[in-house]
Amino acid sequence: PPPPPPPPPKRPPPPPPPPPFPALSPQPVSRPPPPPMGWPQCECEKSPQFSPLYLLPPVESISPDFLLQYCFTIQLSGCDVNNACCVQDTFKVELEADPRCFNSIAYTTMDKEKRAPFFQSKPYPALKLNRINKRIEYVAYTELCVVFR
Repeated sequence: PPPPPPPPPKRPPPPPPPPPFPALSPQPVSRPPPPPMGWPQCECEKSPQFSPLYLLPPVESISPDFLLQYCFTIQLSGCDVNNACCVQDTFKVELEADPRCFNSIAYTTMDKEKRAPFFQSKPYPALKLNRINKRIEYVAYTELCVVFR
């Protein structure tokens, strides 16, 4: 009789999940509601040292529908938690854009979910990635992609 077939190769274990941001608890943090205010709710200092977020450099790749895409990953950095801007949730990211290129963008994605691009020309030209809607505790490792025609 022929020898038995060799056992199938073992699959490597899945990679470990990304580490949580060290300054944040993996559990939702209960915060008191903000005091009632008129619009805008918070006038944040726009300098990078006051922001809890930054984008990793873009990674160029081909989208599932064979278009060129650039993907950015949101990361958290340390900032002064006494600054209201440091603990705000994330609703949108704006990228400076050349208005001549607006027609080159097919769509955007957030965590692989396809979305229509949104542009503004005034008061400055920008591509807006809206509806992120993530609490500050959960925004790290969110992937935002811009897909070109």
